[in-house]
Amino acid sequence: MSDQSIIQIDQILLTFPTLDQGKIDTMRTDDPSGELLPELIKIFNVELQDKLALIKNEFAARNFDELSKLAHRIRSTSLNLGAIRLAEIFKRLEYLNPEQFIQSTEIQFLIQSAEKEYICASKKLKSYLPQGMEGTPNDK
Repeated sequence: MSDQSIIQIDQILLTFPTLDQGKIDTMRTDDPSGELLPELIKIFNVELQDKLALIKNEFAARNFDELSKLAHRIRSTSLNLGAIRLAEIFKRLEYLNPEQFIQSTEIQFLIQSAEKEYICASKKLKSYLPQGMEGTPNDK
């Protein structure tokens, strides 16, 4: 994959917002107790940290079928919280066709993009947590 292709992927991904504010607002409105969103954010952080590590392992092992399944799970979790850009990155990883010639640089780029976007989304989601709650990548 050329640098031009990576730049094009990056530009496409940047057209998606990090978070869907409408989704966040709806969750907050529909949950008068205020407990659902913080719980979903905690699950998001735990699941993504674990699954990102597994995705890296599957990539190193060239096990694209399992990588695709993991990407699907993370994509669903991301969409539940309105992490639109992150979900789009995992959608691209999910639909990699192992029968085609797969460029390692593209997959590496998407995995690195996912890691960076996860940190960004997690920081933004942290602003919705009650004071003192932890669970984001930079809290530990």
